[in-house]
Amino acid sequence: MKKFLVKILILLGIVKSGMAIEEGQPAYNFKLYNESNKLVQLSDYKGKWVILYFYPKAGTPGCTTQGKEYSKLYDKFVSVNAVVFGISTDDVESIKKFKEKYGFKHSLLSDPKGEVAKAYGVKTFFGLCSRDTILINPEGKVEKIYRGVDPASDPYKVLEYITEKAKK
Repeated sequence: MKKFLVKILILLGIVKSGMAIEEGQPAYNFKLYNESNKLVQLSDYKGKWVILYFYPKAGTPGCTTQGKEYSKLYDKFVSVNAVVFGISTDDVESIKKFKEKYGFKHSLLSDPKGEVAKAYGVKTFFGLCSRDTILINPEGKVEKIYRGVDPASDPYKVLEYITEKAKK
């Protein structure tokens, strides 16, 4: 039922659907501003695992939970050569306040026009991103796509996946 409703909303122009990026494709090399108003470019992180978790709105319960869980696991992500970015359509000032309020260790990025979300196939609804996570491998390719993730368990699933890949 949910998929049917989303398709109707897309047809009506209420929901914008990004192009469906596939696992194994080169990652979209974006440039976005972080919470410190510093420009972040994906290509600067080649050689690392990059986690892009898209969230709807700074300060909402699910987004706060997801940010806190990624922050709790921050040192473990660093130990497996990974960097974490939370991305939303919120402006720089909003993500700055959000990060400061909860003390997140990872960076948040502002995608105000939803261009990066669209490039990764993340749906937007009235300017809010769906809760999707994109995992980019050290070679700069999309390794794994997680759509409609649970905010509490998403960071643990991503860390488990990277840890297993590192063992091989």
